[in-house]
Order: sequence, then C-alpha cells, then structure tokens
Amino acid sequence: MKKRTTDILIMILGGMLYGIAFNLFLSDNQIAPGGISGLSLALNYILKIPTGIISLCLNLPLLFFAMRYIGGDFVVKTLIATASLSLSIDAMSFLPCITGDPLIAALFGGVLMGVGLSLTYMRGASTGGIDIIAKLIQKRAPHISYGTLLFAIDVAIILTAALIFQNITTVFYAAIAVFVSTKAVDTALTGMNTGKVAFVFSRRANSIAKAVMTELERGVTMLKSIGGYSGEEKTVLLCAVRPHQIYKLRSIVSEIDGDAFVIFTDASQVLGEGFTEKA
Repeated sequence: MKKRTTDILIMILGGMLYGIAFNLFLSDNQIAPGGISGLSLALNYILKIPTGIISLCLNLPLLFFAMRYIGGDFVVKTLIATASLSLSIDAMSFLPCITGDPLIAALFGGVLMGVGLSLTYMRGASTGGIDIIAKLIQKRAPHISYGTLLFAIDVAIILTAALIFQNITTVFYAAIAVFVSTKAVDTALTGMNTGKVAFVFSRRANSIAKAVMTELERGVTMLKSIGGYSGEEKTVLLCAVRPHQIYKLRSIVSEIDGDAFVIFTDASQVLGEGFTEKA
C-alpha cells in the first residue's frame, strides 16, 4: 500500500513538471513535442478547447483498448499518470511563457519535460498516447520494432501540428524538444554513471592488468579465451573505466604491447566500487 501511494505521488509530480514545462516554454511558442500532448496542442489551436481536456479525451479510448488487449498493472498506473499529466497541463495554464525564443524554449522545455516523464517511467507506467498506439500496432505487426513505431507516430504528429500552425519551422524546434527530452529521460533513468568497457587481447595481459590497476586504480578481470583460427589459449582483460580514462588506458596498452587488440564499448550504467553504490 505504501509503495502504491509513493508511486501515485511521484507520477503526479511528474505530471506537474510536464505541465509546467508545457506552459512555461512550449505552448505559446507552438512547439508540439510529439505524442498526444503535441497533437492536443495543435487541436487546441483549432478548437479552442483546453489542451489538457483534449489530451485526456484522446487518451481515454486508447486506455480502454489497452485495458482490453494489454491489461495489467501497467494500464492502471498509466491511467493515473495520463490523468495527472493532462490535468496538470490545464491547471498550470496560468503560468506565463517566459521566453519568445523558440530555441531556448525547445531546449529548456525539453529538459523539464524529460524529467517529468522519467518520474512516470520510473514507477512502471507511461503517459499513454503513442506508447499505447505503438503497443497495439506491434501486436498486429510484430515485425516492426517498437522504437520505429514510436518514431513514425511522433514524426506524423509533429508534421500535422506544423500544418495546423502553418509554420514549418516548428517542426525543427519540436524535433529539438523531443531529442532533448529523450536524452533527459535516458540520463534520469540510467544515471550519470556511464562508462566504457574495454576488452584487451594481448600476450602481455598480466603486465597490462598490473599497470591498469596501479595507474588507473581500476579493477581488471582476466578471462580465458581460445582463438577461433589458431586454437591457442589466450587471456582477455575486461575493464570498466570512466570515459575520460580511455586515453590513458590506450596509452598503457600501447606502451606495453603495441600489437594488442583492443575493443571499447559503451556501458549505459556501471554499478559498484569506483562508480556508484548498487541499488
């Protein structure tokens, strides 16, 4: 019960932050940030009905279908999050637009909007709208990726809004807002504890491991491997480092073994000693 109450309160806060971003930055600058809220903003321009009310009316049929075809706790939470977001858009409409510069509006509006959305996603819900449309379409066309569906629907909504506003430049500002919002959501969900993972293939693996642990103060895992062509048994070093330590790691490897084969890959989040405490 306590967890459910916490979930609801955080989703309401997320909806409020979205409503603040929508009114302070996006609405008066005619920046439709994709999704049902973006379509609702465009329809508000024609119908003169409050944007939040339009958003809620568009979402309710989608939530009905989601309840029927998807079901589960996800839909219940999404209903709460959707209602919070839609009502917050109208409840915060008294807030003045604080900038007439659409670029600044897209950037800062996107960040605040992303923070609000991330609070909803953290509680296992979505804000309805195109998330549900994409899920329903994917049930009928599973060969189309979920990300592709979301992107296509967002593009269609942004273009529709531009036609309604009769201002093609709003497309570019809306794209910026959506991009920034997505990055803000990613940062909030995965944290700032990103890193790089290095795989080092070398005949001098022991020397490289000692240098990394001494000079970078990073742990190294030694993995046994067998060459596919040679059949020779080798040692592969696995090491997680901060992005700014990549250059130093490359220098260490190069100095010890100029013939070493190194692969670097991204780690969206690294938990543990030297990075962050485990959740």
